[in-house]
Amino acid sequence: MDKIKRGEIVFSYAVVLLPFLYQYSSLGNFISFGEMLLIPFIGFYLVWDLIKHSTPVNCPLLCLYTITTVSALLNGFEVYFNFEHALTLYSRLVFYAALIFVARKHFIYDIVCKFYAWFAVFISIYAIIQYLYHFLYGGYLPFYFSYELLFEPEARGSDIVEYYNRTSLYRVSSMFLEPGYMVLYIFPALIEILIREKNFFKGALVAIAIVLSGSAAGFVGLVIIFLGTCNALGNKSAIYKLIFIVLTFAFICLLCIYGFLDNSLARVYSNGSFGGSFDDRIMNGILIFLQLPIYHKFFGTGLNNTGDAMDYYGISTGINMWGIDKDYCASIFSLLNGSGIIALIILVWLFIGYWRQAISKRIFILLAIFAFILSYEAILYTYRFAFYIILIEAFIRMDCKNKMEGKEYEGIAYR
Repeated sequence: MDKIKRGEIVFSYAVVLLPFLYQYSSLGNFISFGEMLLIPFIGFYLVWDLIKHSTPVNCPLLCLYTITTVSALLNGFEVYFNFEHALTLYSRLVFYAALIFVARKHFIYDIVCKFYAWFAVFISIYAIIQYLYHFLYGGYLPFYFSYELLFEPEARGSDIVEYYNRTSLYRVSSMFLEPGYMVLYIFPALIEILIREKNFFKGALVAIAIVLSGSAAGFVGLVIIFLGTCNALGNKSAIYKLIFIVLTFAFICLLCIYGFLDNSLARVYSNGSFGGSFDDRIMNGILIFLQLPIYHKFFGTGLNNTGDAMDYYGISTGINMWGIDKDYCASIFSLLNGSGIIALIILVWLFIGYWRQAISKRIFILLAIFAFILSYEAILYTYRFAFYIILIEAFIRMDCKNKMEGKEYEGIAYR
């Protein structure tokens, strides 16, 4: 095995562990530990691929980054525009764009897929243990290694303490700083476990952990994955599917009896002092867009400058969001307000491109999950955005390779 191949193996593991390792710092509050591990690989592979001209370019994704850059440059002449705010996000936009570019050729999913699935199961088991410990003893098991090692831009320790002090609902997060972070990380693994491995016991463990997280996005995602799994497997393994679905939903019903699920879903539409997820993430974005001048509707307000534009134009949505920026919203609305309608059209083009390349149904399920996440979570141009793009493209490459070799994917024929 040559050095390039060994490097690709290490790189692949670093990519899979990025969402977990991002929580810990390396160089103060500027670079996370997960990013630090990837920097030498990105630098080397970027130079190597540019010299060899060996990596294909994803045109829709390139156009998305381009229009975001152009929007920032055009709005750079506006009075309200804050270059520091733009550069803060743009630096990571460039970093993760480079990561996606080099991962297209050097991320070997075949090598890390089993590790990723087992790591997700381990995370889920620990989440279940956390919940049982709290239920039985009223205590809290640790969910990070050390307070001093935390990467503050991801989640400040004081914010975590305040979060748990202001809510009566205990939500497990396993080894992640927030329940939602855990859910977003194990969604793709659950798809792999159910469709590729057909291991419904492991799938049930992951599904239970998602339920115990109390994440509204988790519940919607589970429905998407359940329906997609039933469609993908068809009449195969019908008994196992039935057992898996019945047991998992029976567990969800049990939680409903004790009010756990009711309290969690209530957060979506809550009109209390903390607002609700639907208002914060969706309505806030829509109301901001409707009040923007026509020029900014098409070309946006500039990267990470929507809040500054709101102050300048006197825009207010009237939504009360505790401790959250006034321009906070889901990714598609963040893109719409920051880079305009043109950028949103390009994002749709990107999805159409992936949809047309999809061969197996697991890719359709992952695309559906990703579309939902972009519509509900704020992950645009972050490591989570890059993580899902890398996995989607890795799934497509793996399926194309297997189809060329005349294989069926774990007993599921390609379309």
